[in-house]
Amino acid sequence: MLLIPVAIIAIFLGVWFVQREQTFGTIAIIMSYLALIAYLISRIVILSSANTAGKSMMLFFASLSLALTAATVVCTAICITNFNRGLTAINQSKSANARDSYLLYNMTSSAELSPGPPRPYSRLTLD
Repeated sequence: MLLIPVAIIAIFLGVWFVQREQTFGTIAIIMSYLALIAYLISRIVILSSANTAGKSMMLFFASLSLALTAATVVCTAICITNFNRGLTAINQSKSANARDSYLLYNMTSSAELSPGPPRPYSRLTLD
């Protein structure tokens, strides 16, 4: 029962560490995914020798989870190799661009309400 909340926490921490390019935190997330892979392999081995109802469906879901977790580990390793190549600058500029866009929108919408000659829009205009 603890597997699902731990997986959700690992996903959110993984996203947080990758966005901030923190190598040690991302390696810790990879270690937790490797532990999950070890757990899934042990469950597949136990299910293979068991004779229970619904065995094929449980094996299918365990195998699918194993494949997707392995793909996640590979993608996380690729993200680590791409650290220090500009992702931090992009993430920091996103908030500045959103703030500038918001301020520009407020200036143009308040200018429309004020009397006087109309101001040309600074965005999305063709000359």
